[in-house]
This record gives sequence, C-alpha cells and structure tokens, in this order.
Amino acid sequence: MELREPIARALRQLANHPRVTAVGAPRVAAGGHWVVVDFDTNLPNRWKAQGYSDSGVKAIEPITFVFTKSYPADAPIIFLRDDFDRSHPHIQPGHPSVPPVPCYVDGQTREFMRLQGIRGIADQLSRWLEKAAFGALIGENDEWEPTRRDSIDDVVVFDAAAVRQLPGRDAGAVFVSSIIIKDDEVEPKSDQLSIWLASEQLTLNENAFRSLGAKGGIAPALGMIAWPGRTPSGSPFVAEHYRPETVTTLAELIERAGELGCRDPLVAQLDFLRRRINGRPLRRSLFLSIVLLARRPKTVLGQGSFWELCPYLIEIRSGDDLANRKAIPVRMLLHRDQISAVLLRRASGLTDAGERSWTLLGCGSVGSKLAVHLAREGRGPSTLVDRDRLTPHNYARHALLPMGVSEGLVSCSKSGQLMGALEGLGQKAKSFGSDIVAASLADDPAPRGKWWGASEAFLVDATGSRTVTEVLSLPTVIQERPRAIEASLLGGGKIGFMGIEGPKSNPSLLDLTIEGYRQMGADPVAREAAFGHEAQIITVGQGCSSVTSAMPDSLLGALTAPMALELGRLHRDGLPSDAGTLLLGTFASDGLSLNWNRTRIEPFLQVGENGVTRTVRLSPRVVELIDRDIALRPGVETGGVVMGRYSEIGDVFHVVDILPTPSDSKFSASEFELGVMGLSEALGASSNLYRGAIYPIGTWHNHLTDSGPSRTDVMTAVNLALAQLFPVLMLIRTPSRFRFLSLEGDLESLQPRRSSAA
Repeated sequence: MELREPIARALRQLANHPRVTAVGAPRVAAGGHWVVVDFDTNLPNRWKAQGYSDSGVKAIEPITFVFTKSYPADAPIIFLRDDFDRSHPHIQPGHPSVPPVPCYVDGQTREFMRLQGIRGIADQLSRWLEKAAFGALIGENDEWEPTRRDSIDDVVVFDAAAVRQLPGRDAGAVFVSSIIIKDDEVEPKSDQLSIWLASEQLTLNENAFRSLGAKGGIAPALGMIAWPGRTPSGSPFVAEHYRPETVTTLAELIERAGELGCRDPLVAQLDFLRRRINGRPLRRSLFLSIVLLARRPKTVLGQGSFWELCPYLIEIRSGDDLANRKAIPVRMLLHRDQISAVLLRRASGLTDAGERSWTLLGCGSVGSKLAVHLAREGRGPSTLVDRDRLTPHNYARHALLPMGVSEGLVSCSKSGQLMGALEGLGQKAKSFGSDIVAASLADDPAPRGKWWGASEAFLVDATGSRTVTEVLSLPTVIQERPRAIEASLLGGGKIGFMGIEGPKSNPSLLDLTIEGYRQMGADPVAREAAFGHEAQIITVGQGCSSVTSAMPDSLLGALTAPMALELGRLHRDGLPSDAGTLLLGTFASDGLSLNWNRTRIEPFLQVGENGVTRTVRLSPRVVELIDRDIALRPGVETGGVVMGRYSEIGDVFHVVDILPTPSDSKFSASEFELGVMGLSEALGASSNLYRGAIYPIGTWHNHLTDSGPSRTDVMTAVNLALAQLFPVLMLIRTPSRFRFLSLEGDLESLQPRRSSAA
C-alpha cells in the first residue's frame, strides 16, 4: 500500500516533535499503515537510571500509530505496548488480546485533530505518559475515573440517585425487587440480559420467593445493594485506590467488596439467601444482581456524587452454588440510569435540588410546551389543571404527540395526557379537569385548595384567557393562592407575554396585563403585532370549542422556549422579592431575530377601603405623572383624562396612563375645568394606538386640601356617567392621599361610590 502524502506529512511532523526520539518504518497491516513512534517520557533521573517509573512507565515508550484509509478525516488509532500496565486509569476498555488504548483526549479524537493537528495529538500523548509515570492520571482537581471494565455481558437499569440515598453511617446491604425485562425467550438472537432493579427494600419472606417467577416466561431475578460504613477511627470508609475491573468469580467479587469496605454485609446477605434457598428446588436459575457502592475521594466523573456504582450478575441454581464461591462465574453489568428528575437535572447541567413544586393552569399549546421544557430539566409541574380535551387540531402545536390513530380521532383530557407524559419523565403530577373560573368563584374553597397547597412555590397561568386572569386577580383568590406568573402569546403568536407578580401579588396578573397593553401600544412593532388586523382567529372544525389562533408550531416554540428559560430561573432562584416583572418578546422585521424587553414593575397603589367594593389600582407611573403635573401648577387645581381598563369581574379600575391636559383648561384654587382643545384628537389617537386594549375610563384632578368630592365633582361625574356604558371614574388627588368618585347607570339610579387610600 502506497504511503499517501497526508501520512508522510504526519510522520515528518512527529519526527520533529521534541519528545519523539524515533519514528519507525511504516508497515502495512489490517487495512492501514502501522508506525511505532518512540516517546521520551521525561522521567526524573532516579527513574531514568533504572529505565522505568515506579508505576511501570518506561523512559522510552513505544507508541503505535495506525493510519487507516480514512486518515486524515479520522485521527490515527493509538496503541500502547502489549504489556503496558492496564491498572492505570484513563485506558479505554478493551479485550486483553488487543493492546491497551490510552484515553488521552476528552471527546472525539477526530474533532481534536481538526483543531490541533497531529502535533496536538503528540502533545497530548506526552502529557498522558508523564502523568502515568507519576501515577497522576487522576489529577488533584480531576473527577474520579470510573472503574474500567474491558467487557460487558448484560445491562442493569435502576435509579442511581435513589440507590445513592440508601447508605447510612454504618455498612449495610439490602435486597431489592428485580425483573428481567429481556432474555433469550424474548429476543432469541441475543444472549444479553436486561434487568431492572427497584430502589425499594425487599424482605425475603415466603411471598417474596413465590413472586420471583411471577412474570410468566421471564427468569426469576433478585437484586442486592451493598455499601461501606466507617473505619475503626470512625471516619467514613473511602476506596481511594483506582483498580480496573478484574472480578471473574463470586470469590473475587467478595474480595473486591472488601477493598470497597462492604464485604461483611455482602457476605451476610449471601449467607442469608443461601439458607433461604437450601432445600428449595429452583425450577429455573435465579439471577442475582449485586451493586457495590464505592465511596470515592472525589466526585465520580459525570455523576456529581462520591458514590461509584459497581454492578455485577451471578446465576444461582441452588443454595450450594453460593457456598462454592470460586465456581460461580460473575458477569459484568452495564448500568443504565432510570429516567428520574435527578437524572434529568444533571443532564441539563443543573446543580440545585429542584424540589420546588408549582401549578400549571392551562395544558394547551403554551402550557404543554412550558411543562415539558421544565420536566426535561427535572422540574416539571406538580399540579395540572385544564377542563379541555385534546382534539385533532391541537396536535399542530401541542407538546405531546398522538401515540396512535385512536388518539388522533378521539379527544383525550389535556391535563391527563400531560400527566402521563410527565410520569414518563420520572415525575409525578396531579391532574384536575376542572373549570378554573367556576372553581375559583365557588363558595367551597376545597377543590381549588388542591391546586395550590402550602407547598406550591408559584402557579403559572398559561390559559391565555383574560377571564382567568381577572378571576385570579380577585382579592379573595389572591389570599388563597401562591404568587402567579402569566405566560401567553398575543397577536397571533407575534408577541410573547410573561408577567411575574410582585410580593403579595402586587402587581397582580391583571395589573401586569394592562400595563403590558400600554407598553405594547407605545412600541410601533409590538403595537402592530398585538393590535393589528393580522391577529385573527380561524375556525378549524365545527362548534364554539374549535376556534384557535392560527400559527405554526415553530413560531410558538420560538417564543415559549425563552419563557421556559425564565421559568427555570424563577424555579431555581424564587420570584422577585421586591417588585413584579414584565417581559415582552417581539420579532424583528426579518421574522427570525427575537428581542425580549424586561421591565421592573413596582407595586400598584390601591384606592378603595372602608367597605367600598369598587376599587381603583394606580400604576406607580401614573402616580408619578399626576404628582409631576400638580407640581408644575402650584396653588391651583389641575387635572386630565385617565386611561386604563375597568374589570367587571373584580369591579376595579386599573389606571396605567393619563392624557396631556388640554391647553384651554381652566385652573384656579377652587376649581379645575377640563378643556376640549385637542382632546378629541388625543382620544382618537389613543384609540388608534390601543385598539380598545386600554381606553379612557374617567378623569383626574387635585384638591389643595384633604377634601372629598365637591358638588361640582358629583355633577361632572353624573354627566360623564350618562355618556358611557361602564362606570365612570373621577380620581381626586389630595395632598395626603388619593380619593375617587365613581358613578354608573341612568340618571334616576346614579349612586356615587367614594373611597380613598393613603
């Protein structure tokens, strides 16, 4: 085979490396060029004089480079000499008949070579050999290298986090339930066993033995977990010496358990099992999975725990087998973790406990996306509430997929289906198919109390329903529930909206929603998306329940993913401790770039006490604007028009803006008269801006003393009330507080409502 130029170039570069003493002649074998390259391992003089280090690394180490046909797309294969000590860590698992392969790169060697070239590989090998010479392949700051196993026979599945919770102060061992989920009868072409271990302890009584073979056609199985305790000095037993796997028999397994500090409890349980089996004929072999827990001096690589899990499998035909320990072969088990919240958190790079529970209201497209995103991080909702059912059109954007033709034809509970998906991700949730509005308004608090118990950190309203938002913002409901977060899409999926309540739900969800309308009206891009003509609905079936916003799943996903990120941060750090937060996400003109604007929202001022049911909630911005206008005209009354919304459900005005005072208004120490110059134009402009999202709800003016509404105020309110279909608000600012007067109805039934707040 002709030596190609890329290989010749690599050999020239190796020959020029400072640690390379010689490059042998290439030989062709097994479809590639094999080249032996001698490396100077830079041993200290004492070791260099004897020719090798105390760990067996030679002063000059021959390293074999195998350049295959795919070089340089693939990196060369690296072999150490045949007799290199395999007890070193960071050696790739392999059959004893194959020369050992060093693990010299964290990641794929081909990608490393793309960045560093053949010289980079030589540099890495030089460092690997030096560390091996000093027995320092596991450095002081490195994680513990898991025990290397050169062969794997079978697979065992269990919840590693649950198993790591078993050890106490003292050494111990317990039996656990086990099921063989695959054997020769299930897959005749494969002799590999797949075994599942429970984490719950099992008492070996008569019923337990009778149930071992209860799965019909599956071989009986049992599990055992053993762990170390303390040393004679009282300190935890730590297995601090790295050893590759060499166990082949039960006797050697017991010896290995001694090295790990759990020999005595393991032997005790094996003897107990032998006594239980003696005299009991086993119709089929009993497979016993044994997991030894080794407490390491450092966290195990990629596990985030000091406990290393070492699983083995033995086959028992009678009690005599357990007595003849040297004759029982041991099979190596490969551990695969069971899906659990802890595993998903670790895979997501999260280190927090993640135990905060939360409630999701609305399990539709937005809610399901948020729930699944968080569940994949091991932080899914613990309670799901939605009265609706999944119908075929929902699958256009829902996070769940129909599992078969029947689910695409028959409607299923949204909350129930989502609950099943979370269970598949190792997380339990309660499902309620309730009407959120009806249950929240009901006299009996018990049903809704199940949604947000004392343990719930927060609730997320993903219903997209303004009715739900208003109901959740009722004072009686706020008193019962935890703080809330609203996540919804507006403008046909063009805008992402996320409102995070402040302490004691102030600002509330409804405060944040109406303030969000004001902010969107002030932003041309958001205004067109939220209030433009494109934000329409389409009918996808027949009946009132088959109306939905038209948008592709990719658009919905682009907006809900950032919401899930924020929700994850809130789950980790808790909700803001001093204010609320409003987040608005909008797309740029290219339809791809997404911008999220975050605004801190201070608590709203509530005007309404002394038994008056109707209230007014003022945004801090409005309070500041009013006080600024008053300061510009000292000694006289001034005023203007207030903007916001009136909630009929809560009987509350939300004021989030004011219009400029008309220039022809009249100001005096005893009276303010609102002018009309430019007012009609200003009202028209606001109508064009907000398209009815917020609107004029009344007027404001100030008094120079702490007085209530005057006769003139009442008459003015009467005239305004007759001109609109909802209650009119007359807001009065006095030197010490806000007051208000509100009227509604025809002239005969007009009754003023007055209240004040500091």
